[in-house]
Amino acid sequence: MTNVVHRILGLLSIVGIVSACDSPTDPVGAHGYDLLVSISPADATAGVDALTSLPVTSPGAMRIHYTVKNAGDSAAPAHKLLLYVGAPPSNAYDAQRFISAWDTVEVGSLAPGQAATGVTTVTSSRLFLIGTNASADSVRAFAQLSLPDSLDMNLSNDTASSTPFYVNVAIVSMTLEQSLPPKVKVNEPFPVTLTLTNYSRRATATGVTARLCFIDFDFGCNLQTGYAFFGRYDFAPLERGTSQRITYTTAVTEAAADYITSEYGLQACIVPATWMDPYRLTYDRNEMQGQACPTGLYSGFVVKPDYAACSPPLLTLNVTATLTAHNCGIHLPSTQPGTPSSLNSAIVGDALYMYQFHGVAGQTYTIPEGYTAIYDTEGASLGTIGTGVAHQFKVTKSGTYFVRASTSATLIQP
Repeated sequence: MTNVVHRILGLLSIVGIVSACDSPTDPVGAHGYDLLVSISPADATAGVDALTSLPVTSPGAMRIHYTVKNAGDSAAPAHKLLLYVGAPPSNAYDAQRFISAWDTVEVGSLAPGQAATGVTTVTSSRLFLIGTNASADSVRAFAQLSLPDSLDMNLSNDTASSTPFYVNVAIVSMTLEQSLPPKVKVNEPFPVTLTLTNYSRRATATGVTARLCFIDFDFGCNLQTGYAFFGRYDFAPLERGTSQRITYTTAVTEAAADYITSEYGLQACIVPATWMDPYRLTYDRNEMQGQACPTGLYSGFVVKPDYAACSPPLLTLNVTATLTAHNCGIHLPSTQPGTPSSLNSAIVGDALYMYQFHGVAGQTYTIPEGYTAIYDTEGASLGTIGTGVAHQFKVTKSGTYFVRASTSATLIQP
């Protein structure tokens, strides 16, 4: 389907969108066929707009009427006609609105002066649009004869667009209030306040879900290599022209954080309730229509790991502990449904082998197998604290410490 969409956009950009009233006048001395396309707006299956008197149609059944006439003096061969419903392609997002609602019909051969008329129904599963413009649901129907060739005397009228009409879907946006705690630990509950607004003049917003995720430098909510989602909230149906402010309690999951103490930007994103991938916003822009994480970035949000939740093995002096698998961090299954294989590999690469030990102030320890870092219970890294000898570290405060190592670790005192 993606190739078809790109093809439609490419054809429209090359040929140009023209109205059905273009003149079919033949060039002087030229002979051949001249296919002229015209198309009407969708039937008003959902009524008529009170302000503009334009038709309103349901996204689940958009009936499009079309005509292809041979205005030339020679017989025209059969062609395929691509039809879709979208917004005028004034920018990248608008050009793709409802682009998934498309169909291809076969137009048979036409004698000079003969016309073929028909009606087709295109559908869209779009639950809502994302934006703040109450007119964002204004669209047109487009038609494009595929595979035009040099025998057609006038290629400019092989495309057509209808007059505007409306599609009966909600138009929503969401904000994240700046009332979050400055730092939390993984799995620690905290409150989040969101406001959802439905800007539509006609449609109730249903099936709207909020997800939270982090932004960190080049990683973000909209990238397949970004952080996983957490904090799902399903909004109740929201009437046209109204807002709903909610506060709910959530927590940062293991998969949503780097599992080292990090500072993030927190963002709230809008997805359809039917979108079930819990890990990444791997959406197709055509499916989502627009920016899914519109507003409300909260900067400076510090997340600390919860290594104790990983149940790391307890190291005792001179006894080797082993792990047969990662026990901490982001360790999703490598065959997670709906997740690209390249992303799964990256996720598995973030998995950790974690151990713990009870350190005594003033004592020096070593792990001869080697280790990446030592952390305290707050997730702060002790780094290379100690004597400077490889794999040795000195504890300055008695307590529990966590060791990031490999498949085995032995705690000894030199």
